Amino acid sequence: FASEIEWKLNLKDLPKTLQELEELSEFLQDATEEEKDVFLTMVQDMGKGTEDAMYDVQHGRYTYFDCVDEKDLAKEYINQVYGDVSNMDKETLARYFDFEAFGNDLSYDMTETVNGRYMRED
Repeated sequence: FASEIEWKLNLKDLPKTLQELEELSEFLQDATEEEKDVFLTMVQDMGKGTEDAMYDVQHGRYTYFDCVDEKDLAKEYINQVYGDVSNMDKETLARYFDFEAFGNDLSYDMTETVNGRYMRED
């Protein structure tokens, strides 16, 4: 991971003094993989300087979602923000609910009528 950090930092982002360089080195040695990931993202993609990014990481000024795809991101976000889907307001649920996918799943337990409607035996 350290070699990845070396080439991803721009020269303008590098520490200006020996003390700053030592602080960055110590930070990177002690940082978790999550903290390194967040630090690099702040510097490389968000345009923060190394000092500001270190400060933000050290003071927990970020929320990290340990997800690799958008579906898992949505689930994790709901769990962190709302605690559970049942705590979300109806308007938000209606906006994001995939009615087509839900209807498709329901159709497996239904029979299509001769008029193109659906039914099931109770």
